[in-house]
Amino acid sequence: MSVLGLTKMTWDLEHLDGHVDELLGDPRTFMSRYDVSDTEARAVEQLDATALLELGMNPVALRNLLVLLGIPHGQMYTHSTSLLDRADS
Repeated sequence: MSVLGLTKMTWDLEHLDGHVDELLGDPRTFMSRYDVSDTEARAVEQLDATALLELGMNPVALRNLLVLLGIPHGQMYTHSTSLLDRADS
């Protein structure tokens, strides 16, 4: 498991200019820079809070990731948007 890779990726998204746009533009290429498994990458692409939590992602980092990507905190577990939907908009 590469939970530290998810946490580092989330920190970078929060703090480094342009990273959110890069992730939205080409999610797999962006995530390849981090120690993120294929299962984790799919969960990020689907903005799947339940899967990411089950994979061991820190709940605070998880909330930060989803909010950065446009999912309101109160909709973390109920939304039906994927990262690929966000990239198309």
